[in-house]
Amino acid sequence: LAVAQGSVGEQQIFQAARAEYTKGNFEQALRGFQDLIDQYPNSPLADDAQFMIGESYYGMKEYVDAVAEYEKVVKRFPDSNNIAGARLKKAFSLFQLGKKGQGVVELQQIVQRYPNTKEAQIAEQPLAEMGLE
Repeated sequence: LAVAQGSVGEQQIFQAARAEYTKGNFEQALRGFQDLIDQYPNSPLADDAQFMIGESYYGMKEYVDAVAEYEKVVKRFPDSNNIAGARLKKAFSLFQLGKKGQGVVELQQIVQRYPNTKEAQIAEQPLAEMGLE
């Protein structure tokens, strides 16, 4: 995850939340990332924090919430470098929820819209396994 620069305060909140995430303290991480967005909605770290909120829910196996939070990355931060990753994890969340058709569509769109990215390479694997290039 390429993290943009923000103010010292923004960076401290992000790093503290990231540390909680790394330890598996997903609820604390979630609160920290949400605090960053609430306090600094226009921060260059806001899209990274939004992505990490999705990751935190995914880590807690709260896949419905994860889908919604990954979707916010796409809708609120159209220029984010996290969009392909958010869409990939959204697809995996959809598969976890048994929504295979929606997950497949998401994977196919990643391959089409973000060719030559690591996300596209990852998306191609399950599609190939299902015989859906």
